[in-house]
Amino acid sequence: MERAVVRCVPWESKLTISFILDGSQKHMLRDQTEELGKVLARIANNALKGQGKAKKSKKNKAEQTAAVEPDVRLYYNGDFVAEDALNHDAWQDGAVLHVGDSKYKVERNPPSFTVAELPVSLLASFPEVDKGVFVDSLSPALDAFDMDGVFRIKEKQHEGLATYFRRSKFKLLSQHDIVLSEALVSDPLHSELLDKLSTNPVLKEKVVQRSTALQVTVLQSLKEASKKLCVANTHLYWHPKGGHIRLIQMAVALKHLSRLTSEEYPGVPLIFSGDFNSTPSSGLFQLASQGAVPESHADWASDGPDELCPMAISNPFQLISACGEPAYTNYVGGFHGCLDYIFLEPHAHQVEQVISLPSHQEVTTYQALPSVAHPSDHIALVCDLTWK
Repeated sequence: MERAVVRCVPWESKLTISFILDGSQKHMLRDQTEELGKVLARIANNALKGQGKAKKSKKNKAEQTAAVEPDVRLYYNGDFVAEDALNHDAWQDGAVLHVGDSKYKVERNPPSFTVAELPVSLLASFPEVDKGVFVDSLSPALDAFDMDGVFRIKEKQHEGLATYFRRSKFKLLSQHDIVLSEALVSDPLHSELLDKLSTNPVLKEKVVQRSTALQVTVLQSLKEASKKLCVANTHLYWHPKGGHIRLIQMAVALKHLSRLTSEEYPGVPLIFSGDFNSTPSSGLFQLASQGAVPESHADWASDGPDELCPMAISNPFQLISACGEPAYTNYVGGFHGCLDYIFLEPHAHQVEQVISLPSHQEVTTYQALPSVAHPSDHIALVCDLTWK
């Protein structure tokens, strides 16, 4: 019998149901107070869609119309669970979910680990966090580990950027968050870049429409007041053909950070992490790690001639990727690659060790990410850094 893993805890308003249906990993997020019947109807609809996709691959059109919505029911101790039962009551450990001829044994809140230990001085950045998760889940949980967090909501969205630090080790001095497109247009610091971008109105409009944010936090060591740290966190434009847009976004971010660490906090070292949506062969990674990108770089033409606006961009920081260049940090159906990095200044910090990423076998156990064992489509980068 297959497994259906349910996470349902009293301090969260949602529950998750994870199982494999027609060879595809399903990860459903539903209200705990929703009636069971609505979830079962959604599962039945997903199963019907799966049948439809399978039929389309066959030549016999008569078979394409043969797809029938399967009967979906939930049983507990051999008894049928009423569809008006609420989710938090219906999905009990040991219940059995029937989807047509397939059966799934429900495992409610199965243990995934027995001991959790965090380093003495912890700094964690999350490039994409739902506001509700930040308020209701992450912050209460990490507060128990002596950690404070700051959150930057993305414009017109329900998720944002989060940075956590251990309050017994660091003091929050200031925050300098920006929306990259707004800073580009309104801050004189970026006037030269804006002038160049304005030569291509199509590209300019596309860049200005993006709501991408940069979260910037300045921390001070409580043990040694002379030690300060600038922590930047971002999630850049996602589109595969958006390499040129990400270069512009990165240029704005680096200039903003350079002014902060040269004028307001002279000499303060930078740690810049996030989901940059850029592989090691990209212009953005070259800009970050090698210090410059020429106007001849292929990424300027990543979305064709209509948005071509080549320019030379330099990086005022000397940065390295603390975790190197993993084979992938994102593994989904149809794509896998390294998109996430922790950039640091090697003159200020040294990498003591890099925590190994999950094995390929672990990542692909459930075909791709996210999965029952891994709730995100990205893999966390973890390393130990020391001051020099």
